[in-house]
Amino acid sequence: MVVIQAGRESTVNHLVAIEHMEKIVAKLVENVVIQSNAIISMEHVVMDVIVVTRVTSVIRTGVCDTGCKPGWKGISCQEKCIAGFHGGNCSFTCGKCLNSTACHHITGRCDQGCDPGFEGLTCKKACSQNMYGKNCSLSCGHCFKLEQCHNMNGTCMNGCDSGYNGFNCAEECDDKHFGPNCIEMCNATCKSCNKSTGICDNGCHPGWRGLFCEDTCNQRKYGENCSMPCGHCVDSEQCHHINGICMNGCDSGFAGINCTDGSLCTVCELGYYGLGCNQECSPFCLRSRDCHHVSGYCKEGCKNGWQGLHCLEVIKATVTEKKMTSEFNGILSAFCVLLFLIGVAVAYFVVKRCRNSIVKNPAIYKSNIAEKVCESDVSNVYINDNDGSEYQELGEIGKPGTYDTLQNVPNNQFL
Repeated sequence: MVVIQAGRESTVNHLVAIEHMEKIVAKLVENVVIQSNAIISMEHVVMDVIVVTRVTSVIRTGVCDTGCKPGWKGISCQEKCIAGFHGGNCSFTCGKCLNSTACHHITGRCDQGCDPGFEGLTCKKACSQNMYGKNCSLSCGHCFKLEQCHNMNGTCMNGCDSGYNGFNCAEECDDKHFGPNCIEMCNATCKSCNKSTGICDNGCHPGWRGLFCEDTCNQRKYGENCSMPCGHCVDSEQCHHINGICMNGCDSGFAGINCTDGSLCTVCELGYYGLGCNQECSPFCLRSRDCHHVSGYCKEGCKNGWQGLHCLEVIKATVTEKKMTSEFNGILSAFCVLLFLIGVAVAYFVVKRCRNSIVKNPAIYKSNIAEKVCESDVSNVYINDNDGSEYQELGEIGKPGTYDTLQNVPNNQFL
């Protein structure tokens, strides 16, 4: 008996006699293999009285019922993935292969390498760890907070870290700038500052001090590193922090713009002392005008009669000298009084004598007076030059004479 199960897979079980085996196989091959394009698989053949044979036939249609292997596509899975895709069902995109070349359709590998900024077999991994460029072989610059730069061109996306600037933050700040992107200015008093912090780590210009050279010299110092002492400025004032000039002049005994004992300063000339050397020494010093250039004190003392540090005080008299002076003044006063009295007495006697003489000789007295009166009258005589005539004009003759007037004066009027 023969049982045939038709379909894509048919199983034919033959329970036949040996003599009919060849005919059945020939018929099966003709009907199945030739007509249906099947593959015959003789799994088990036993040449005996009873033979059980299992023949499996697979019909080939070209349809991949379970899908294609990675890298292939189509109904029969005979087409490669298109460019840019790879893997199962061609569903994976290729990485950044060099110059946009296609990756391998099965593995996705970029056989010619990667574009700049990517690495790995499939070129899907961007550069990292502060690297960029072709094959991730270039180092990033000093990006802000050490961030990763752009994987392709190295640009710092958020700017530069302190002390650097430029497209890739690879350039250091110049000597006058510091900070992120070098936008901060160093102090002008700074020789050059730290590119990151702005600290003047190379020192300050003369006259300045501090981490940022923001403070002027003090404590009577000036110049480079504030290491030079000021001169003798007036009232010990701070000199100019850069050049050491005493802005308000020198202390007593010193001159020059720096008021020092160096090349810019001279001690007062002989005969002068004090602020600006404008005060004169005393002429009563033992050696005239020889005094100390600061204090004005006479160096070798004073001349006789003078005292004090500046020899400007008259020496005060002692008790004995005062007594002698007092006695002398008394004697002198008494002498003056005596002379006055003598003078009065002499005058008295002279006047008295003259009066006595007049009383005793009145005629002589009158004669003398008359002569004086005549001389007075004669003085009134003048020559008139205005009219050209020459004559003498006499006083009024009719006016009583001086002599007549004197005769009428009582005698006792002269006493």
